[in-house]
Amino acid sequence: MFENYVNLTVDQGSDWSTAINFTNADGSALNVYSYSFSSSFKTSYYTPNVAGTINIEKINSGNTGNIILTMNNSYTGNINAGTYVYDLLMTDANNYTTTVMKGQLNMLPGVTANVSIA
Repeated sequence: MFENYVNLTVDQGSDWSTAINFTNADGSALNVYSYSFSSSFKTSYYTPNVAGTINIEKINSGNTGNIILTMNNSYTGNINAGTYVYDLLMTDANNYTTTVMKGQLNMLPGVTANVSIA
């Protein structure tokens, strides 16, 4: 698996998602159900505490190679605007963990509060 550096942009107070596709060396879809994934972000690589976590959903039967990273609007609305660093870890059945993606997560400031108007 190759590590990819990808910057993510999230609008504060909005639902956010992005799809990630994994393939084997021969180009076929990786069965993502054979792996577990985790992802978090923090203000710096050197900060001991995370600022937040990113939810991960495996798509369909898992043999499509697709996962979706998500955060809902109530969650992003409680994250301070700014630039964070994140990574996405993948762990196989033998408990071997690999960083498959990392980069900056840019939380853009929001203006409108999440309120219902009748």
